[in-house]
Amino acid sequence: MDDGRLLGTYGDIGITSLWKQLPIPNGALLYLNSDRLATEYTPSRYEGVRDRLDTTDCQFLIKSIAFELFDRNARLRESVDTLVSGSGVGRVTASPRNRYENEKSQMSNLAHRVFVDADPESIRSSRRANFSAWQRVLESRSDVVPVFDTLPDGICPQVFPVRVTDPSEFMWELEQVGVDGAHTWPRLSASVMDNPAYETSNTLSKSTVVLPVHQHIDPAAIEAVGDDLTW
Repeated sequence: MDDGRLLGTYGDIGITSLWKQLPIPNGALLYLNSDRLATEYTPSRYEGVRDRLDTTDCQFLIKSIAFELFDRNARLRESVDTLVSGSGVGRVTASPRNRYENEKSQMSNLAHRVFVDADPESIRSSRRANFSAWQRVLESRSDVVPVFDTLPDGICPQVFPVRVTDPSEFMWELEQVGVDGAHTWPRLSASVMDNPAYETSNTLSKSTVVLPVHQHIDPAAIEAVGDDLTW
């Protein structure tokens, strides 16, 4: 929010990544706020939805199950990710740019089905409630500083980001009380980690942890975590 206006609404073109709010493998929305651009716009070959469920959908489902089972074991999680993505030795893309280009595709059939059935208002309401719950739970901790003090009207948060002195210790503490899905941000690939070209990303990942606020969490469960955390 900048002077009462939502970021992403200033220009003629806006993009929303759907996977940041929904449990889907891919998909995005393109907004054209200019009549001229809407008239001149030519869709790319990546626009639209694939005709049927395919390997992308199956891989996403397998990965989702695997991460649910093995989220606390980073090494095993990495192995499963490599296995189901089909990226063996010698096939792992070297750079973020190449990964970005290689992952371009039409929205998967699974992603489209989930998106069509989603209730945006309900999702936003649930995520905002969970964001507020984390604020209440952590407000007394001097070693955990929320990145954002307030949540502007209309915002649907992806996560609850905090700055901490020791991310590993804080995430271990969260795991002990049953919090899954917390991780440092941004997540860094091997090609980015400790690479001087990505100094900002590396600096942020050493002090920033994001906590889950997705719509399948009950705010009461977050409040209960506060009773178990070490103060």
